[in-house]
Amino acid sequence: MIKIAFAIRELGGEPGSLNLTDAWAVNRLLEFLGADIYLMATVGSWRDTLSDREVLGDLRRWNRGESLSPEISFAK
Repeated sequence: MIKIAFAIRELGGEPGSLNLTDAWAVNRLLEFLGADIYLMATVGSWRDTLSDREVLGDLRRWNRGESLSPEISFAK
């Protein structure tokens, strides 16, 4: 949850009294702040299709300024 709060602050928001365990509420705030779709997808998948470890890894990457978008390669 600390990583989610950090991401919100990096986007110019203040998590304040927001329930950071409520992925829907967090995503609403992230959308309002103009968050990238991959960050929102990661948060929205928390406790659903991604494990806590996967979400934490993605949040750490995002907080370091790394892309969360999937690598796409086209075979020739």
